[in-house]
Amino acid sequence: MRDLHPDRERITDLLYDYAQCLDEARYRDWLALFADETTYRVMLRLNRERHEPLYLLSEDKPALEARIKGYEQEVLPTTLHLVTNVRVHAAGDGAARAESCFSIYRNGVPRLAGRYEHEVRKQADDWRITSCLVTLDAAPMDDIIQVPI
Repeated sequence: MRDLHPDRERITDLLYDYAQCLDEARYRDWLALFADETTYRVMLRLNRERHEPLYLLSEDKPALEARIKGYEQEVLPTTLHLVTNVRVHAAGDGAARAESCFSIYRNGVPRLAGRYEHEVRKQADDWRITSCLVTLDAAPMDDIIQVPI
């Protein structure tokens, strides 16, 4: 399958910025990658395959902002996000859809793996995330609730 979006490189960089902000604990910069009207959802692969909309997290931008305030007061584990297999497709009306795979290491130990589905839209000169769906292959609960994925 071919990437169909002319801004594929810029949108792919947005996904890399997403991961790098989390790895460097720059949560406010991570949040700035999202549009004002956004959704951030996390679900298990099994629920997705069954078409069951059971989310472990489902938040809008104000809820993400509140969550980040809590992170600023804590010492969180070191993370390393590996983002691969990025595919970017036109989604109509100036939007794009980016799909990718990820694995996350916490304190040097592999902890999570799955897929990202980002819907993005250009705002001014930059692309912003309007929807982020994180689908986890399996999930230890403490990892999900502790920090953004």
